[in-house]
Amino acid sequence: MADGIGSVGGGNAAGINFSGVASGIDTEAIIAALTKLERRPVDLAIAKKEKAQKTSNLIGQLISKVKSLREQVAALGSIQSSKAFATSSSDTTKITASASSSAVAGAHTLEVTQLATSHSIRAGGTATITDATAAFATGAGTIQVTYDGTSGSAITLDGKSLNDVVVEINSQDLGVTASAVNVGTTAAPDYQLVLTGNKTGASKTISTTVTGTGLAAFTTVSAAKNSIFKVDGLDLSRESNTINDAITGLTFNLLAPTAGGSPVSVTVSADTLGVKKKLTAIVDAYNDVIRLINQNNTYDSTSKVAGAFFGESSVNSLLGQLRNAVVSNGSSFVSDEAYSSLGVLGIRMQDDGTLKVDESKLNTKLSTDMTKVLDFFIDTDTSGSDKGFAAVIRDLADKATLLNSDTDGGKPYEGYLRAKQTSLTDQIEDLQKVIDRGEENVDAFAKQLKLKYAAFEQSIGKLKAQQQALLAKFG
Repeated sequence: MADGIGSVGGGNAAGINFSGVASGIDTEAIIAALTKLERRPVDLAIAKKEKAQKTSNLIGQLISKVKSLREQVAALGSIQSSKAFATSSSDTTKITASASSSAVAGAHTLEVTQLATSHSIRAGGTATITDATAAFATGAGTIQVTYDGTSGSAITLDGKSLNDVVVEINSQDLGVTASAVNVGTTAAPDYQLVLTGNKTGASKTISTTVTGTGLAAFTTVSAAKNSIFKVDGLDLSRESNTINDAITGLTFNLLAPTAGGSPVSVTVSADTLGVKKKLTAIVDAYNDVIRLINQNNTYDSTSKVAGAFFGESSVNSLLGQLRNAVVSNGSSFVSDEAYSSLGVLGIRMQDDGTLKVDESKLNTKLSTDMTKVLDFFIDTDTSGSDKGFAAVIRDLADKATLLNSDTDGGKPYEGYLRAKQTSLTDQIEDLQKVIDRGEENVDAFAKQLKLKYAAFEQSIGKLKAQQQALLAKFG
């Protein structure tokens, strides 16, 4: 009769299937409950890993937003690139202009009589060259090119094609571009050697020394000329059409001659709109950082649930430094108190820590004295504590986000947000190891329980069978 007990269980632990058949006890529920208790360390490790992963991801997002903020303040650059001036031309088909930080607001008139041109000459063969790949005959001679006072090596024509000669001239890097140009037709080609100077100006001339019978004499395609123009009524001439030394801080691009008696007006004014856009971009990037921190720096006293950044020292450090930078007085940056803080410039902190631009106030400050506004943001003399608000933000962003591959003063440096992310990565890896080992232990534990309870059921079954046999025998 004991053989009948085999229906309770059999084989290995994975094949055991019972539910108190012999004992009447729900052993499957007992095993599930005990296994669940055994899994508690694993479940805790999984929860810790998920929390660490979420925090790491958010730290990564925060690093990205801080770097974006740094990029926006860096866009202000130095005083040379940021003290922006806008230029306008009354005829951009004739003249365009740009201004650097050393420019002065004002208006100028320009007239263009002649554009600067580069020298260009050409020569055909003494006999028409119908194929640029055909070799010159013996006795074709040599050619030597001189440009702007520099002579190249003499090139032998014998046995070489016109294309070969072009390649050799260009390889000498004289500042001349050689080309084989078909001045004839497809049906009746006539290839000529064309030499063109790479620079404009009357002094930038090309000369050649030709021997033999291969090439004819060179003729002029276009002469080397200086530009001739007037600025505010003064007669000027330059070798280029890009004029950057006529008026300090201004570059004029001469595009075409102007009609006689019709000068082009060029106006230079402070680019308040461009600077305002840069400042607004800084505010937007700053607010992105603050909003991300605010969204995750929370605590619900009812549910006892904290945000990923709640109590996180690295995030709190960043938040504190940003707020200090925003509310600090910038009198060390600019001496005029009317321009010495974000608040007086029209950029104020709101209750949630974000910044808001007072458009009217900022416009007034920029229109009144854009230089002083920029002095607050940009390092004007690189000495003492006068670093400017932009440099303060840049420095604190670097201290938070630099990688080991970056450098701080020539030394490898890891920002504290990067260090926190590295620590979380290590923690996640360690927790995964704990989880993997725990899962193996739980599986083994569950298998042992199934075997033990299977043996228990078999024992109970045997005892019941014996009981039944005795009852049957002795009544």
